Amino acid sequence: PRIRKRFVVRRLIELAFCISLQLFFIEQYVMPTVKNSIQYFHEGDFWRICERILKLAVPNACIWLLMFYALFHAWLNLTAELLRFGDRLFYRDWWNAQTLDVYWRNWNLPVHNWIVRHVYAPAMRRGMTSTQAQIVSFFISAAIHEVLVSVPCHGFNLYAFWGMMFQIPLIYLTRFIVTYFKAPFWGNVVFWVTFLAFGQPLLILQYSYRHFE
Repeated sequence: PRIRKRFVVRRLIELAFCISLQLFFIEQYVMPTVKNSIQYFHEGDFWRICERILKLAVPNACIWLLMFYALFHAWLNLTAELLRFGDRLFYRDWWNAQTLDVYWRNWNLPVHNWIVRHVYAPAMRRGMTSTQAQIVSFFISAAIHEVLVSVPCHGFNLYAFWGMMFQIPLIYLTRFIVTYFKAPFWGNVVFWVTFLAFGQPLLILQYSYRHFE
């Protein structure tokens, strides 16, 4: 099959637009908030830190969604088109996830499939239970996330590692909410609040504090 030139151009435009908009949000909203937060970490001002976390929530959500679209839709489809790769299923509807395990299975299919094939499945074949294999998979993923964040930040603090490992109890919490209370809507709310409105802004502030300290 031939390479569709219009498709390639559209993906390039989308990629450039998303990256430009991300840089705008970072320079206009994230960096000023981060720099103004350093003193509150020095002073241990809990309420001011909470206020800064909430202030980062909206721009962080915008940046993260732009990153997702740029990487998983524009870039991967662009690469697949240039390489004439037929399988274009890079993500599913993770934004509707009622539990966190559904989110982790749907938002990054290439990495999820790799983890299942090279970590989860071998662990199961060695006699581990599904829960044990899941913990091992999250441990490997958490270690990789920590390296990816710590190296650019020039510091090894384990915030990303423990943030990933904390996903395991949150998975069971969202499952409990959906199963016991019969409230899938609130499971989705917990996902959005813990992940974008609280979790990521807190990690941004922690790594920034260690970096600028």
